Amino acid sequence: IRAAVHCCFSENFTTPGRANFNNWADSTHKQRLNMLGKKLLAMPVKEAGDAAIVVNSAIALHLPEAPALLKKYAKLYPSFNWRAISMAAAQSYKNPELLITYDEFFYDFQACLAARDFPRAKKMLDLLRRTKIKKEVILELDLMLYLAAGENSRIVNAANAGKVNLNNPAFGDMTINTILTAAHIQQDKELIQTILKSENSKSSRTPSLDNALGYVCADLNIDLPAAEKLIRKAVKAEPYNPAYRDSLAWVLFKQGKLAEAEKEIDKAIRFCPASTSICVLMLHGAEIKYAMKKHDDAVMMLGLAALIYDPDDPVCSDYDLKAEKRLMRVLK
Repeated sequence: IRAAVHCCFSENFTTPGRANFNNWADSTHKQRLNMLGKKLLAMPVKEAGDAAIVVNSAIALHLPEAPALLKKYAKLYPSFNWRAISMAAAQSYKNPELLITYDEFFYDFQACLAARDFPRAKKMLDLLRRTKIKKEVILELDLMLYLAAGENSRIVNAANAGKVNLNNPAFGDMTINTILTAAHIQQDKELIQTILKSENSKSSRTPSLDNALGYVCADLNIDLPAAEKLIRKAVKAEPYNPAYRDSLAWVLFKQGKLAEAEKEIDKAIRFCPASTSICVLMLHGAEIKYAMKKHDDAVMMLGLAALIYDPDDPVCSDYDLKAEKRLMRVLK
């Protein structure tokens, strides 16, 4: 049943666990999934692994019974770690109270942020402040909380005030990515250039950070040759990573290298597994195809991007609604 549920969602480029299933028009896929849901609820559960499969699949189908099933089986199998499953439930049902924590500070803290249980995350930090933990560690955790809560200006202000060591932060790439994301949203080009310079001197930078930094620079037209170099390093390290290929397509597009950009965005889409994140790739593809005057391809990609986009899904956070609307106007 788990495989069947996943396959049904995969055929529709959407990730299990998101609420957009409820918005689907009636179709063979939806009928199949509803049938699977009824079978799922009738399945016998003999161990924690079975319970986890049932709850996960119920969340994927967004069944109204899923929260009750989670509470039931978490009580029945207390030794099983339900954190990740409960986090998916909290996200899908927009109910932070569904989150189950296990007194493991960092993992519980990150789960609280993902589940948008900000009061609980803040209480955890307040307790941490009473210990002998270094101030810079607490500050970086504060920044993660600010990002999850959308308080991006507080992150940018702290970084610009020199409160964070950009060359050697306590949480490494995680902190740099937090600041980079906030700077991108705030369009603080000076801060991004500062990160670019500080990170360029480090040999230990990961492909993920190379890609993130290169993509943000490309998106805001900051030192495009340097951005391309960073992204190509990431692509060389992980040539089948669709996000990296998408970034490469985007920086090439920004430099007017349209034929190369088209090849890369086509690869990115081909390499991308079934996920709502493909909406970002489709939107970039529509931009590139439109610039190449391939209007039919652009219309097709834009339509798919708009259909797949899920505002409640964190992996769609890079989706540009303004670009979508602009393309819809010019492609009518």
